[in-house]
Amino acid sequence: MIGARPPRVAFDDVGDAEEQLVRLGIVRVTSEHFQVGPYRYTSLADAKAQAERARAEGGE
Repeated sequence: MIGARPPRVAFDDVGDAEEQLVRLGIVRVTSEHFQVGPYRYTSLADAKAQAERARAEGGE
């Protein structure tokens, strides 16, 4: 019988997370998301097109 696995820890210690990111060469980036109704888009043009379609159909 296989026992339960211990939870995975992303970093050795939360306090040194930034240090580990630098050491591992990981770069934190941010991104914008646009939500139209229940749908999320990373492209503003796509979100705008969906919003315009929904408005034309009498939706949102």
